Amino acid sequence: MQLQIDLWQVLSFGGVVIGAFWAIGRVLVGQFQRTIEEKFTAVSTGLKEQADSNRQLERDFMDFKATLPRDYVRREDFVQTIATVTVRIENMALRLEQAIRDAYSKREQS
Repeated sequence: MQLQIDLWQVLSFGGVVIGAFWAIGRVLVGQFQRTIEEKFTAVSTGLKEQADSNRQLERDFMDFKATLPRDYVRREDFVQTIATVTVRIENMALRLEQAIRDAYSKREQS
């Protein structure tokens, strides 16, 4: 048994094999590019969402910084304020007590 192959058959077969590899390579490269584009699109969308989230967080933080001095009182300031109020109340009580004594002593003298 003898197998005979002509040159044109070998060249045709080689061309078909090379063409098949080329087609498979193009399909694989196309799929790879599509996958990369999808990933970049997802990353871009994620970055935009993150940027929006960061802006909202910055706004909330600025609002917090604006309201903090209004709502927050340091302990030392509170103690000092309470001490001042207590002294004023005691002084007013002393004055009231003195006024009552004066009024009572004038009433006894009359």
